[in-house]
This record gives sequence, C-alpha cells and structure tokens, in this order.
Amino acid sequence: MIQTITKTERSINTLYKLISSGYYEGEIGDEKFELCRTKFPVNYRIIGTLNQNEKYEISFDYIFPMNIAAKALFIFGIGATIISLINQDWIIFSLTILIGLGVFIGYRFKRKKEIDLFTNRFLKLSDQ
Repeated sequence: MIQTITKTERSINTLYKLISSGYYEGEIGDEKFELCRTKFPVNYRIIGTLNQNEKYEISFDYIFPMNIAAKALFIFGIGATIISLINQDWIIFSLTILIGLGVFIGYRFKRKKEIDLFTNRFLKLSDQ
C-alpha cells in the first residue's frame, strides 16, 4: 500500500515544521519534496511525488552516492550469479544469493521503519 499525503496548505506547513523543528532537512517544491533525517547516518531519503489526485505519494530511496553504489552492486551481483552458474560454482552462487536477499530484506525493513517514523512525526506535528 502506498502512503499518501493530501496536498493542502496545512500539510505543506506541517512539512515545513518538520524541517524547522530539526527532524528533517531537505526541499519542498510544488510537485515534489525530498527529506532526509538529520540523525546520523543519513543514507536514506523520503520522497513525496504529486500524483494526478493532488496527493503526495510517499516513497523511500538511498541518497545520491548510495543509490548509484546500490545499483552498481545489484548489477555486479547479477553478473556474479550468472558467471557462477555457468562455471557451476555453487558456493559463490549461494553466497551471492544469500547476501542479495539479506540486503533486500534489510532495505525493506528500513523502508517501513523510515516511512512509519515520517508519518508518525507528520501526524504529530499536524495535530498541533
């Protein structure tokens, strides 16, 4: 399920409150916002993209250098998997698959945690 925030004056003010209160840093535009937590390590960002229903769809991604590194490692993992299958090296194949699954599961858990944290803080500040 994709979480959304309706684009209203109140929700935009709440996004600005998130930045001014020190929870997040980032940019808020007319059609998109990108927020990173100020807590170290800052490897992830929350992205809200405006859809045709005037709602921000909340998504999650790595920040700039990490997203390129993640894509490069993904391509490297696929290549290593294919080469190990061709050579019938089952140990490298198994390790590559297990490490890939571990990274994927960790990313999914971190995504859920960060989006839940964002929505909780957003709702808490919008009630004030």
